Formats: sequence, structure tokens, C-alpha cells
Amino acid sequence: MPTHPDLIPTRLNTRDFLQRHIQVLEDLLGPDWFKAHPQRTASPPSHPALNSWRFLRYVAGRRGRLRSPLEAAFLLFALLDNTHVVACSDGDVARLRVGGYGRYGKAAAVAKMKKRLRDPKQFASQMTEFAIASHFGDRADVIPITTKSSADLRVNFPDHGVPLIIECKTLQQGTGPDRCERIVKKANLQIKGTDEPAYGMLVVDMRETGMAFTPRHINEPPPPVRAVALECERLLNRELCCSVSAALIVWNRCHFLGQPKPGGKSLVFLERRSILIPHRHARTPLLLDFYSTEIAFTTMIQVSWADTRG
Repeated sequence: MPTHPDLIPTRLNTRDFLQRHIQVLEDLLGPDWFKAHPQRTASPPSHPALNSWRFLRYVAGRRGRLRSPLEAAFLLFALLDNTHVVACSDGDVARLRVGGYGRYGKAAAVAKMKKRLRDPKQFASQMTEFAIASHFGDRADVIPITTKSSADLRVNFPDHGVPLIIECKTLQQGTGPDRCERIVKKANLQIKGTDEPAYGMLVVDMRETGMAFTPRHINEPPPPVRAVALECERLLNRELCCSVSAALIVWNRCHFLGQPKPGGKSLVFLERRSILIPHRHARTPLLLDFYSTEIAFTTMIQVSWADTRG
């Protein structure tokens, strides 16, 4: 499984590396947005971006020393999201410099993206869109869709006449399989609204709700992911919602090389995994190569654990 290289600081010390990631968030939303936010000191803040910004500043102030495995997982999650932002902005991923979003889309797409980022209810979905656009962007032309009530992304693969239309949905904490039918039906309408022959893909983002801390040798998805996958499979076995050619369920798992202990160091691995569930009666059956759509990669970083003894 490939290792995502972008999170490993090679020429930067820990504080400067984290400061670069803080700068990515400030470039994304503006430094004044964070400093003037009414919930800047709330615990916890209502906006996910504010939560990430505060956490990265906290870790930078501790020179990268973490207190718990949960902090390590949250750190990797935030850093990985930032690399997707930089990639979609046509920026410099190696130096963590945000670009001008020229490759991401026209002015209308950038305006829509920034509006969603400032909305705490839409922020996670926009970050999912960045992650998916980054995943396909190296081998296809990814175009954000700005039409109201339509899907999120259009992916044009070279030498392939049928585009892939993607709608991203995020399952927040506290939601589960009971919401699947609603999001499948809504995604079907949004994909159908593009009104062209196309593959349709529903991406169900469970990166937070499906986060699992498991030993490296265990590859099974965690119970929340399995439950959603079974429900999506049930729904896509029917002759309904046929504009959805497949559902892609995405989740994270985290494990450690070197057990976390006060004053010690560990390599922390964040693995992003997915399950592809085809629709048995799809209007346009998904014929793309399986490995073109499946998400599977590993990223890692070395962390130091705070010495809490005494």
C-alpha cells in the first residue's frame, strides 16, 4: 500500500511544520476569520475549522508533543485534509503553499466553495469534496459543478467518453445506517439532474464516524462502516435510484509502531480505506477500473509523547 509522503517534514522542524499547516487554514478562510470568530475561545467551538486551527496551535505550542492516541489521530486527520486543500488549490504540496484555485474551477466554483467552508454544517462535506477531487485529480480532469441542486464533481477520464458524476455526503457523529436511504435518494436526484449519460457515484464519508484504532494486521472495516455498507448494498439491490452507479464508503483507521508511552516516540499510521458497492440495476453500470475509484493509501508521521509522569 503506498505511503502518502506529503505529511513527513523533511527540512522543517516540528513547530515550523505545524505553523505551515496553520497557515493553510488561514489562507483558506483568512486569518481575520479565525481571530474574530465569536467562538474563538469556546470549548468545543461549533465550527470544525476553528477546532482544527486551535488544535494545531496547541500542538505547535507543545513542540509537537502529544498526550493521547486520539490527539495523534486528530492531528493526522487535520494534516491530511490540509494537503488535499493545497492540491485542489493548485498550490505547492511539498512546501504546503496554497495556490489560487485556478485548476479547481471558475469563479463561481471558488465562490461556492468558500461559502460552504464558512458554514459549520457544510464544512465537512466541502473537505470531503477536496479529498475526492485530490484523489482523482492526478489522472483525470476534475471539475466542480456549480449548478444549484446538482452533484458536486464531474470527473473526465482521458480516453473515456463517459464522465463520472460524484455527490459527496458526510455522516456526522451520531448518524448511521438509518440515514442511508435519505442520502441515496437525494444523491440520485442530484446526479440525475446533470441530464447527461454518466456514471454516478455517491461518496459516503465516514472518516470521523468510522475511525478505528486497530492493529495493523486487521483489515476488516469497523462495525459502523460495515452497518452502513450493508444498508447501502440493500438499497442498491433494488430497481430504484438507478442514477447512482455505485456507492463508495470511505473511512480511516489508525495504528502505531511503538506503543504510546510518556516521553517516548511512535510512528503513527493513518490508513484511508474504502468499500465500493455497485448498483445491480444502474442506469449506467460502473465499468471504470476498480482501482481507479477505490481509495486506499497510508500516511504516517513520527510523534513524541508528552512526559506526564510525576
